[in-house]
Amino acid sequence: MNTPKLVSVVIATHNRAERLTLAIASVAAQDYPNIELLVVDDGSTEDYSEVLRDPPMPLRYIKLPENRGACAARNKGIQEAKGHWIAFLDDDDQWVPDKLSRQVAAIGGAELCLCGYRVIENGHVHVLPLNQIGAPRLYRYNRICGTSGVLGRADALKREGFDENLICSQDWDLFLRYALRQPLCYVPEPLCLFSDGGHERISNQAKALPITQIERRLRAVEKHRAVIGESCYRSKVAATALAYIGTRENKWEALRFSLQRAGWFASLGYLFGRSRRRGSASRPGKLAEE
Repeated sequence: MNTPKLVSVVIATHNRAERLTLAIASVAAQDYPNIELLVVDDGSTEDYSEVLRDPPMPLRYIKLPENRGACAARNKGIQEAKGHWIAFLDDDDQWVPDKLSRQVAAIGGAELCLCGYRVIENGHVHVLPLNQIGAPRLYRYNRICGTSGVLGRADALKREGFDENLICSQDWDLFLRYALRQPLCYVPEPLCLFSDGGHERISNQAKALPITQIERRLRAVEKHRAVIGESCYRSKVAATALAYIGTRENKWEALRFSLQRAGWFASLGYLFGRSRRRGSASRPGKLAEE
């Protein structure tokens, strides 16, 4: 009997030793029989010795000498990976036990395979009724699965990994670059358990960002402006500026930024759409199609 092709799992971590324990356990629980695990520490100051003392499966621990960001850590994992496939898991997320086996079975000749997810904190399921995701869908739409839902061909990822210049939307940037070559494979099941809690995450940090730093968060959108077109560009600018309008102290400043950069149509369209999405997300178990 032939041994299934090796899957390299890359977990990028930074100062979240306690959460990493659950992420590693979910990799160890996979029913896919041939996995190597690489934990890439992005210059943490926390002590990881307890987590790594007796892990539930063999792993390679790689510590970067300084904090360079999650994309740099993922790219280091890509460079070190020995597998035919590479999958990524954020240190605060988890997988269901058949996540890897389902994606390996589905990916076929595609370079990337994505999947649906379930939010750990509230049970909300987000699944698209699709088997493929083409580039046009990504022009406006970004809620797919994040990096924890990605399985990709190692040779493709070693040629073209994550853009280390981006501080957010790195997953969308990766998906779009690959989808412009060929459609992405998608498994319409919640195989990833996504954490949306109040701990330190890029999206939570964005809630407190001053408007002057919003420009930095638009780098991915600016990068692909010519590809996605002006209408989609304006929609994404509005979404970036207004994403946390409900919790911002400087609500009017954020709205003014959006109106100036995205215009009235895109800004009001995002706010009305946000109200509809909040209503949908309040119903756990609903399959999400937006």
